[in-house]
Amino acid sequence: MKGKEQKVILVCDDEELMRQVAGSILERAGYEVLYAAGGVEADRIYHLHSSDIDLVLMDLSMPGDSGLDAFRRLKSFDAEVRVLFSSGFQDDERLQIALQEGALGFLQKPYTMERMLRMVRKYVRV
Repeated sequence: MKGKEQKVILVCDDEELMRQVAGSILERAGYEVLYAAGGVEADRIYHLHSSDIDLVLMDLSMPGDSGLDAFRRLKSFDAEVRVLFSSGFQDDERLQIALQEGALGFLQKPYTMERMLRMVRKYVRV
């Protein structure tokens, strides 16, 4: 799936534009990007590629399955899953719960390319 040095990031966001923007930034920075439009799709992709995925960038607020729900399922499958949450709502109580349960951090939307890449580089599996 990936070259020896290339890191893989799974971008999970229900908004297609946000997936495209995040993916474009990450691909230009040299990452391989996998895409999921929601939590169930993220589960499927992570199960197929868990050994290759170095970081999951996940929207916290998605219809149906929230990012927290998806994070918990991923965590039950792989206790070492690395998830960085993103949302336009910083005061969402689910964020604090996710951080207490092992999420790595939070990227506030809208974000700049520089801020996003700084956060990704901070948390991507080495």
